[in-house]
Amino acid sequence: MTTQLNHKQISTGRLWLLSFTLVLASFMVVVDMTIANVALPHMMGTLGATSEQITWVLTSYTIAEAIFIPLTAYFASRLGERTLLMVSVSGFVIFSILCGQADSLDSMIAYRIAQGMMGASIIPLTQSLMVRYFPSDKKNLAMAIWGIGIMMGPVVGPTLGGYITTYADWRWIFYVNVPIGLLALGLIWLLIEQTKRSIVKIDWIMIIFMALGIGTLQAFLDQGNMHDWFESTQIKILFLLSIIGFAVFIYRAWNDDNSVVPLRLLKDRNLLLSSLLMAILSIALFGTVVIQPLMMEGLMGYPPDVAGLVMMPRGVAEALGMMMAVVLTKYVNVRYVMLIGVTLSVTGSYMMTQLTLIVDQYALIMPSIIQGAGIGMLFVPLSSLAYATLAPEHATNAAAIFNLSRTIGSSMGISLASTIYTRSSQTQWNVLGSNITPYNPQVNEWLSSLNMTIEDPHAPQILANLLQQQSSMVGFLDTFYFIMWCFIVIAPVLFLIKSVKLDRKIELK
Repeated sequence: MTTQLNHKQISTGRLWLLSFTLVLASFMVVVDMTIANVALPHMMGTLGATSEQITWVLTSYTIAEAIFIPLTAYFASRLGERTLLMVSVSGFVIFSILCGQADSLDSMIAYRIAQGMMGASIIPLTQSLMVRYFPSDKKNLAMAIWGIGIMMGPVVGPTLGGYITTYADWRWIFYVNVPIGLLALGLIWLLIEQTKRSIVKIDWIMIIFMALGIGTLQAFLDQGNMHDWFESTQIKILFLLSIIGFAVFIYRAWNDDNSVVPLRLLKDRNLLLSSLLMAILSIALFGTVVIQPLMMEGLMGYPPDVAGLVMMPRGVAEALGMMMAVVLTKYVNVRYVMLIGVTLSVTGSYMMTQLTLIVDQYALIMPSIIQGAGIGMLFVPLSSLAYATLAPEHATNAAAIFNLSRTIGSSMGISLASTIYTRSSQTQWNVLGSNITPYNPQVNEWLSSLNMTIEDPHAPQILANLLQQQSSMVGFLDTFYFIMWCFIVIAPVLFLIKSVKLDRKIELK
């Protein structure tokens, strides 16, 4: 399907402008995954939705995106890569406008589904184009540049959403995509080469069960914590349907030599392990990005815009970590570079487990910087090694599989972090609350420091507030411990990846 490009014909300036174009398009899509989070309370009143119903604004988007990501290579074959990218960006912009104009929950969900469908192909397609346009000895640099947009998106999204909802109307979180999308569209038309079109047979039974498996898994992950997981019949049904869907999908895709979703590519050890590790990395990243703002805003009293500013250095550190990885992999075995990334990520996560209710902004920012640098140093080698032992014509298919693992890992990270926090804080509330009695001398001693006694009418409320704060803080710390262990699990798997040195030198004009 893909055509081999002669890198010597691409000037350095054109290559950098092309990189900017692809990063801009992917950044627009990734930001949209998280920018709506902070605006949900503001949408509820306008759309007439409950707190439970409004979460479908997020769930509908992630389900549609996850279902259509594996079909990227099929659509690229039928339409050509430039046409597909232009259709995807155009559709994403159009449905962003419609999301901003939605006046009911039903219309918002419908537009978000369409937006997710349109945006699904953008990330894997931009990644495969970066892999193919850049010469082999600069693929690490290509993945670092592309990764900046992917990794900065989850950090910038809540910050930008917080500013927009604080100082403007929530509808602008969708309208902001318009100028970005139009700029990307013009640059795509000028810079991206069209590939040959071809007709590919498609197994519709496989596609239906793939959609069933991925869609119900995403719904299971997004809605599970809200419905207390397997205590809910709805969640049990979603889980069962996801197993059935994946079983049929994997069986048919694996046994079809010409499948539009060629899972046989996972026989390549590097693609398989890189996809697995990217899923774990996404669990840790999105778990942190979701939980840390909740802690700052809910417990420490930070306004949304200030909490966003505290999170921003993480994104800068991730970008610097990616650049460090590009330089180090020229001189050091790539496994050791990733091991440095794991060490930094574990260190930053451990520092988060030592936070208290009384900390300054420095204590919040420094662990994020260390963890962010580590994540950046992991992301670039993983993205490069995923394709290192595959033939170039498999780049788009491999990118779809790789990014599907990232998308599912992201949803798992949000769900697992939210569940661990909820369960842990509730458990601690019961444990700590059982010690608050009139017969506990420590309770009386603490109240006396406030010139109060247990009989004081204000004492129960003060104790209840303190109990809520302490139990919530323990819940956050337990979540950070979970995130730390996610990074630790990555370390031994690194040594199973084939280390490939990319040393083919191709000069650019």
